[in-house]
Amino acid sequence: MNLEKENYWYMAGKERLLLKVVGSLIILGSMAGIIFSWIEMKSKKRKYIWGIYRIMCKGEYAILKEKQKTADFFKGINGIDSELEKKCKKVAENLYAHKFRSGEEAWVDAFGENDKEFKMTKDEKDLINQIGSAFFARSSMEMKKLFGVYEEQMLQLFKAEKNSYRESKKVVMALGMLGSVMVIILLI
Repeated sequence: MNLEKENYWYMAGKERLLLKVVGSLIILGSMAGIIFSWIEMKSKKRKYIWGIYRIMCKGEYAILKEKQKTADFFKGINGIDSELEKKCKKVAENLYAHKFRSGEEAWVDAFGENDKEFKMTKDEKDLINQIGSAFFARSSMEMKKLFGVYEEQMLQLFKAEKNSYRESKKVVMALGMLGSVMVIILLI
């Protein structure tokens, strides 16, 4: 009888150990997933900022040098990013349909909605919304000046985001995994 009792507790101990190991792996896996989704969001944000910078560079050349109409430029943009190309096509559609009173409003309608997806600051949102004014300036001199200013600001934003990512990645990964290990220890 005593042997059966010891065998029962021994088997129950194995099952508890197995549950602890499985639970620990689930906690570590979920934290790794959270860290991966954060890294992916930051990567998409940098890609988005760089894409807008490239649109500005292409727009400056096409509109100022080739004298292309702004709506035609936005309709024909390609080679950037599929999501940004869709936004450019939306700007073109809005311009052709005269959906808004100004081109800046058409720009904001298309590009002003990604702030939650990328967790953009108010300054970043404002900068991206203001970029539309460069495409729809009253004169070519004003347009050239605005493109220069906003291209420089977008480059600075891209560099700042890149540096911020490098620094915060180290902290997020270390604290995430350390936090997971602490939760595991507390649960065990």
